[in-house]
Amino acid sequence: MSDLTKHFENEINIALNYIDNSELKFSDPNQDCNLKHGFGKNGVYTREVTLPKGTLAVGKVHKKDHVVFLTKGKILVASKYGKEEYNAPCYAICKAGIQRVVLALEETTWVNVHYAESNNIEEIENELVCDTEKEYKQWLLLSQEQLPQSEQ
Repeated sequence: MSDLTKHFENEINIALNYIDNSELKFSDPNQDCNLKHGFGKNGVYTREVTLPKGTLAVGKVHKKDHVVFLTKGKILVASKYGKEEYNAPCYAICKAGIQRVVLALEETTWVNVHYAESNNIEEIENELVCDTEKEYKQWLLLSQEQLPQSEQ
C-alpha cells in the first residue's frame, strides 16, 4: 500500500460509506480535470480524464459495461467490492452498476470507451450514467419493463 493510499484511507472509506446514501449527490469528479471528449464513427465515444496526483474522486454509476484504458499514472480504485491498484499502461473491463472511488496515486490519465447514440454530451450522460446506485437500480427496473417479454 502506497503512502498516499495510507494517507487517504480514512477519506476513501468515508466516500465508500456515503456511496450507499442515496440522498447524497456527488459533484462531477471531472470538473477540475482535463476532460476531453472524442467521437468516432458508428457511435464510438471516448472520454479522457487527467487527474492530478492526490485527487480523490467519486465516479458516477455506468449503465453499461465499458472499457477503460489507463494510459499514464497509477490509481487506486475502490468500491464496496474491494480495492485495486492499477499501473499504466493497462486496461480494464468496468462492469455496470458499480459506483467507484478513485484516488490518483500519481498524475493519471485514463480513457473510457463507450458506444453512444448521440454526439451531445448531455444526452450521452443521460444514456450512459446515473448519479447513484439507487438511481441505477431504478433505471434498470424501468429498462426491463420496456423490453418485449421475449427479451426479459
